[in-house]
Amino acid sequence: MTIRSSITATGLAIIIAAVSISSEAYAKAGKKPRPSFSADPQKIIKMLSGNTTKWKTGGAYWHKDGKFEAVWANPEGEPFVGVGKWYVTTKGSHCYEAVWYGEGESENVIKRCWEHVYDEDGTLWERSTKKEDKKKWGWYNDAQQKMSNGNTIKSDFRKYKKELGVK
Repeated sequence: MTIRSSITATGLAIIIAAVSISSEAYAKAGKKPRPSFSADPQKIIKMLSGNTTKWKTGGAYWHKDGKFEAVWANPEGEPFVGVGKWYVTTKGSHCYEAVWYGEGESENVIKRCWEHVYDEDGTLWERSTKKEDKKKWGWYNDAQQKMSNGNTIKSDFRKYKKELGVK
């Protein structure tokens, strides 16, 4: 390796690191990517259908028939389950409408939605449509990395349902 190629490799590494840091900061800043393009509802359905979205302390399974099941544990480790339906709008947002069961939960239906766009490189970005979530998290692009094939929450879902007395 010559000195010149070593400098070039180092320079390239610095540029890549700077781009990575700025992309990460951009994603964390919560700004909508520009330019952005509406997400195709069929692509969102395909991405979610029959798969699980992993969360820090739980996850959601998006049944192929539109049924929604989720598990979550609060910081104290108390279990919760969500049971309902999910769908994708014509504008490419996905939503669930579910009853959550657990300590202190009422049996009201909770609706949550996320809107989706693609950036010019084809990366999928999403954000919650809930006002306080928009301020807290903004746009992020890790939806596809949080996906697992199949129902990876099935055993926890059954366990939590039984523990909570949910039929």
